[in-house]
Parts: sequence; structure tokens; C-alpha cells
Amino acid sequence: MNAGRIVLCMALAASVSCVAPASEDRSGPNDEMLDLARDATALVKSRPRRDGKGSAFCIHPDGYFLSNVHVVGTAGDMYLALKAGTQSERIVRAKIIRTMRDADLALVRTSAPGPYPFLRLAVAGRLAVSSPVATVGYGVDYRSNESRNLPAQVNRGTVTVIREEDGQAHEIETDLSLNRGNSGGAILDDKGNVAAVVFAGKPGQGMTLGVPVNRVLEFIEPPELILEPVMADERKAQMPVEIRFQALFPGFPGPEKVSTELTLYSPGSSPRTLSLEKKATNTYAVSTILMPDSGAGTVLPLVVSDGGEPGVAIPFTLIVNPDGGKGARLDGSIPISSLTRGQLAHFTFSGEDGNQAMDVSGNNNRVILEGAPRRITGPVGPAMELDGRDDCLVQAGGPEIHQFSAISLALWIRTSQKGGAAERVSPAIARAEGSSGAETWGWLDREGRIGFQRGECSLRRVWSR
Repeated sequence: MNAGRIVLCMALAASVSCVAPASEDRSGPNDEMLDLARDATALVKSRPRRDGKGSAFCIHPDGYFLSNVHVVGTAGDMYLALKAGTQSERIVRAKIIRTMRDADLALVRTSAPGPYPFLRLAVAGRLAVSSPVATVGYGVDYRSNESRNLPAQVNRGTVTVIREEDGQAHEIETDLSLNRGNSGGAILDDKGNVAAVVFAGKPGQGMTLGVPVNRVLEFIEPPELILEPVMADERKAQMPVEIRFQALFPGFPGPEKVSTELTLYSPGSSPRTLSLEKKATNTYAVSTILMPDSGAGTVLPLVVSDGGEPGVAIPFTLIVNPDGGKGARLDGSIPISSLTRGQLAHFTFSGEDGNQAMDVSGNNNRVILEGAPRRITGPVGPAMELDGRDDCLVQAGGPEIHQFSAISLALWIRTSQKGGAAERVSPAIARAEGSSGAETWGWLDREGRIGFQRGECSLRRVWSR
């Protein structure tokens, strides 16, 4: 033992300290590494214009940041100020992805697209007592709550104690000088990689505590699973739709191979387990029918509604397992929009209704078949064939549909006719007639395309056949 130097080994419950190595590299991370660490470190704020609460640092170019639970709080949303205190300051919104309270770790992800400068995580077990380290974080004076114009600060020091549990590093202690606001910042090894995350210490007394990288790696290993919006309603429930998920791995780089398993619990059917196909980086998809036909009913061709609300939801379980790593499970549901709530009319075109099409919604919005419409079998059930000249459906009962300021019209259309040169002389697909005159909703142009307008409004959208 060198004169004047004492290495203190502390015995704590369920903890073991390590001894100093015989020789050590005192250089620590160089200036280039520290510049990157400054760029990758953010000041955590509860609101864009408020002062900071602590630090966070990026570990993935897509915008994953690590911090402490006591820094980010539990509100779910926060703001990260990148290069805070400089002329290049940029504030982005972020949300909490997961937390590990016993380690005071929080993983957050920005809403703004990357790439972001990021720090790589060190190899677990590489740190030893007397290893040179540095911390990068923001200083916050809690007495005045002032954090503006205070760029990220660097402090250098060494590891003094490594406490273990079950043979693994559980907590490290350093002689780094802690600034208020350093919580959530990175402790870097001599390679500039993250060896620990600051979570506590004694400001001005040369003691900073950190969560070692082995616990960090365990915390971030499972992927974040996200269901992309599924465009499905009652019309599409018995047709193949694509279900897409994102499996985002906060650790960089992610695994090379991933296995996926999706189980759907459709009402009236046995659970179905499907494998997903990789479509792009971190994106997996499968095409399937959400509600297989159990013989209880048929998808109907025409629904008129004054607004859709969520109806049926298909529960699912998604399991994603990276090769050689910790997987994740997502339980949720896929909503199927309902066009039956707030429904004005539902025409099935089924049965022998004579010259009428009966409304099965219960609102008695029946229609009269004028001309000589012909009942046929459509792609999803009974349908009505109109000749494009004088065949039409005229409302004969119930509240007049045109009195509503906005309605939804869902129907299947297949046309073999082209319209005229002018919009107004083209055959009308749907027309509401009231005291204010005719309002053409749909028409065919001379190219055979379907367009929609209302009253004297100009063309809004056109769909090719």
C-alpha cells in the first residue's frame, strides 16, 4: 500500500467491495469522448419554459434516453433540452417507456425523429476500484431553481467502491464531485462508454453513487412493442387486413434475429396463433381476418350513419423474443369501428320487399326502388343493380337524411359507366333532395372515376376505379 493512500473496503448487508488493481490507467475518457457525451446529454424539464430537474443521456440514435425515476417523475410526458445553455439549444418532447424503481432507472423516448448523438454502453464487469471515470450532467441550483445558461459539466474522478449482490455489481461509488442536477447523467469509463448512471451522492463532498452497467443492460434489454393503427371497421372485419407491430430495441445495436408470435382472441372463435413476417427494420406484420365468419351473420353492403364509435375490440397477445436475449409481451386489443351506433339507416337489400328496401336499423328509413333496379348477389352479400339512367332509391320514411350537417356513408360501388364532361351532368351515385334543392354527393366523371362534392362546393376528392 502506498504511503498516504488508503483503500477503504466497506462491509454492507448483501454487498461486497472490490480491491484496487495493482496498476491502473489514470487517463480516463479523452476530450473527443467528452464532447460526444455533452452532445448526447439532455436537461430534463417538466415544461419547455421551466427550469431543469436533472439529466438524461441518449443511448440510441432513434432517441432513447436513460435517466432516473426521481428525475423524470411519473407524469409520463416531459421535455428534454439538448445542448441546453448554448445557442444551439433544442427542446424535444419525450415520454416514459418503462421504469425500474429499485434501481431508480427510467427509459424515455423522444417524439421528434432522429438521428441523435448517443453513447454506447460499456462491457459489464470491466470497471474496477481505482478505474478512472468521468461524469457529464447539468448543474441545477435548487435554491434559486436556476438552470438556464448552464451547459453540461464534466467532472473527473475514480471508482472507490464496487458493491455486489449475488456476485454481480449492484452499486458503484466514486470520488466524483456531484453537482445538483447530475442525477440521471452518465458515468463514463476510459473508453468513453457508459459504465454507470448517476442516481445519488453528496454535493461538494466528493462522493457520487451510480447504477452499474450490468443492471442497465438488464433494464433496457426487452424491446418496446407498439401496435400500428389498424384501419378496420364492421365492413372489413371478415376481410384480410394487415396488422403491423414495431419491436424497438433501446440497446444499440439491436439483435440480428427475432421470433414473433401473435395470438388473436376473436369473439366466437378459438384463439389463433400467427407468426409475423419482418417487413422493415423493427417492423413485423401479418395479414389475417379479424373476425372469421362463424355462420352467425354476413357482412352487409350499405350503412348510413351520423358518426362511428368504437364497437368490437379484438384482444391480442404479442410475444417477441430476440435470439439470446430477454423478450417482451404486449397485451392489448385491436378496435373495430362500429357503424351501428348512431345509425340512421341500414339497407340489406335482402328478402322479397317488393319495390322497397327495408331499413333494419329500427329507424324506419325505408326507401322506394324507382325505375327497375335488379336484385343481384354482390361481393359481400345481396346487392342492387342500377341502370345508370332512371333507376334510383328514394327515401320514403323516417327523418330526412339531408337535415344532418354531417353523416357517414359506407357502401360498395362497382360501375361500368362513365360520366359526362361536366360534373353536374354526370350520373349521381347518391343524391339528397330537400327544400334547398339537390345536393350531389357522388358522381362519375368521363374517365370513369368516382368523385364527391356537396351542393355548390368544388371537387374535394377523386378515386380512380
